[in-house]
Amino acid sequence: MMATVAERSLDTIGNKSRKIRAGKKRRLTYHEWFAYQMKHNQKMSRLLLLPSPFWSALSGEDMDIVARTAKQLGNCSTVQFIGITPDKKEVVQDTYTCHSRFCEICANRRSKEVQKRMAGWYVDGATVMDGRGKLAGNRTREEVSRWMVSQVELQSALNRLPEDQPELSDVLQKILDDGEKELQHEAKPLYWHFITLTIPNIPHVWERDANGNAINWLDVKILQPWRKLWRASRAKKSGKASREKKSKHRKFLTAKRPKKDKKKKKNAKRGRKPIAGLSLFRMMLGYMGRLEITFNKKARTFHPHIHLLVVSQSRWIPRPLVLAAWQYYTSVQTRNVQVKKADPSTVGKELVKYVTKTADLEDDAEAAKELARALYGRRTLFTGGAMYGIRWSETVAQWEKERAYMKHEPTEGRHVRRTWNPKTNQWDYEILGDSQTFGPVKGIAARQRVVTLDGEITTQKYRNNALDRKDIGRTHGRPQSEEQRWRNVIVSETKAKFRRYWAQSPVEYAWEWLLVGVLSAIAAPVAGWEKGRYVTQTEHGTADHFDLNCEPCRLRLKPPEKEAK
Repeated sequence: MMATVAERSLDTIGNKSRKIRAGKKRRLTYHEWFAYQMKHNQKMSRLLLLPSPFWSALSGEDMDIVARTAKQLGNCSTVQFIGITPDKKEVVQDTYTCHSRFCEICANRRSKEVQKRMAGWYVDGATVMDGRGKLAGNRTREEVSRWMVSQVELQSALNRLPEDQPELSDVLQKILDDGEKELQHEAKPLYWHFITLTIPNIPHVWERDANGNAINWLDVKILQPWRKLWRASRAKKSGKASREKKSKHRKFLTAKRPKKDKKKKKNAKRGRKPIAGLSLFRMMLGYMGRLEITFNKKARTFHPHIHLLVVSQSRWIPRPLVLAAWQYYTSVQTRNVQVKKADPSTVGKELVKYVTKTADLEDDAEAAKELARALYGRRTLFTGGAMYGIRWSETVAQWEKERAYMKHEPTEGRHVRRTWNPKTNQWDYEILGDSQTFGPVKGIAARQRVVTLDGEITTQKYRNNALDRKDIGRTHGRPQSEEQRWRNVIVSETKAKFRRYWAQSPVEYAWEWLLVGVLSAIAAPVAGWEKGRYVTQTEHGTADHFDLNCEPCRLRLKPPEKEAK
């Protein structure tokens, strides 16, 4: 396997590749490129961990986030877990990746995934779309069926009240229709364009005001104007206004231009003027955008810009109209806007190549820290319109790797750190910890495929981690259990429906609330209120079980005994 991987090679681009070649005209092998990027990541990690001066724009909380990013960047692709199978074979079970915006290894892997997906959108000069009006995905009928089952179960739990049953039938019918439309593929003659939107250079991308509030200038300067522009192009246009505008335009072409009446113009009512170029964005069906930030060493300024791959009904998009619409929403006089035709089968490499050029940040630690803080948790690849909500399945290669792992499940293993040896052209492995001890490895149940609520096929570990991150962000505390998470979802949805019910008929809701409160106070046991909360009776042995005739429940209600002094 290592020999086949070593035979692969990558093109090297830019100053970094010239440093490696040392004047030799040859292509770097895969391992040479990989080893150089690992060293570069470790160099950037040390740069981000340098102490900041007192005049730094980053606070202590910001520096903690930057330090966390630096540690992840330095360990990317260096730490591996080697599993030992029952027949005493060593298999690479897992490789640590950082998913950082500064890492070109992760960017290269992400670029290949996007290019593979984009290859199925453009076939024989036509764009493949499904029945929903989205670009075609690659999910099979079995995967779509599992997604429909999970959505039906979720909506049935959220809309379980009697008054929600008529609405529930419409929701379930919509889920079934979406699943059937996703499997319908149709080739349409559409046109692809590559647009670059820029703004003038800015001195900072992340700051804190006098009150300590964070200001992300990437949002303020470039991302919010683009969202406003796209939202305005999706707004429905009045038919009456368009007919009047069209008739006036035709009359202007055929009739002579009348003389201007200064008094009439002065007293005319002021109204909203049409935005030049907005009609071109209305003809765009969808887009895939990438946020990039470059750093100017001499002026010490940042240059954010957006690369857009759009699919449109228009064969030609004039650059002056795109520039006029962009200037209207950014309120700046920028001139650097590019529009050109694109081939979706080859433009993916240009679209998702990198987020920032880390070579320009090697001499400025403060700029690197500021950019790392601004990009932390930031989605740099975003979609909209026909490219939003495309559902993907696992590739065949990933499934084959999973099957091979299931046949030879390791029973023990160890963590190692690898470094590239240029003399022998091989990897040197260093065992982390005691070389004689082998820790137990999680069984196949830890890597078993599961289906999430939205139908995505992933492992149990990644699904639980994603749900725990949502819980931590919402509660700022300890992650909740699976049962508690589902209960909170149902209760929150029920409260929202009751709030709407209160707005419609407050008198009936007040009587209902009073009646339910009195009945619950009468029916609730005294011990339940002494505990501080009342829980319903469920299956014996669960966390929510409560019964006065149950010995474990009575012991749970007793206060803990104080220790003797």
